[in-house]
Amino acid sequence: MQTRREIIKSGLGLAGIIAAGKAPAALVRSLIAARSALTGSKKLPYDAEVEYLVSTGTQWINTGVKPDNNTQTDIDFMVLGNYSTYDTVAGCEGNGLSYRICARYGTSNRYWVGNSNASNYAVTTRTFNERQNVKFNLPGNVVEINGTQYNMGSLGTYVFTASLMLFAEGWGSGATFTSKARIYSAVITNCSSGELVRDFIPVRFTNELGQSEGAVYDRANPTVGMNPDGSPRTDGLYRNRGTGAFLWAEKQ
Repeated sequence: MQTRREIIKSGLGLAGIIAAGKAPAALVRSLIAARSALTGSKKLPYDAEVEYLVSTGTQWINTGVKPDNNTQTDIDFMVLGNYSTYDTVAGCEGNGLSYRICARYGTSNRYWVGNSNASNYAVTTRTFNERQNVKFNLPGNVVEINGTQYNMGSLGTYVFTASLMLFAEGWGSGATFTSKARIYSAVITNCSSGELVRDFIPVRFTNELGQSEGAVYDRANPTVGMNPDGSPRTDGLYRNRGTGAFLWAEKQ
């Protein structure tokens, strides 16, 4: 029989240890109890994490977050080609302002990051079909695109009444300017307090019809979420608010 230290060094994992009969029953029970204390007994609401979600242009996620001056968004994505006027990866609009990360502004060959005041946005050459990372609204009115920082100037004071969407732009109670894109992760932070507001990872789960469905799971607040009709959930899953279904790629 192996000791706890030998079991840890063996790399078998708990299931492998039990199957191989390599630990005393009492030690196995203590390991299970320790793991349960760390992870909790509640089963995660999804079947597996996936590499990314894909919107074909009609699927989008309502994050439930209404941005203000302190809202920082860090998003890892890939735009797969033109679909709408703005091809918005994440954003919302209202009161003449936009909080937006999109692949183009009108027909220009640019990423557009910022609000509707032309003096307050930062752009860089757009690239389709390549993975990108944007950190928007960093302290000091800075946006970072693929490691390069740009000063956006003062954004003024704003509080949006529309929610921030993924794969689209929040408008009123719905969404517009959707995108054909992949999202690998999306993190929303209050850059003043440091509070982690959303920490989205792409997942697949089994829905009420017994079918696999793509969604995002919020690791920051796993007791809230949203259904396709906008009704609340209590398990951290945010499901597609658009039409059709998300595609995804399994983790390698």
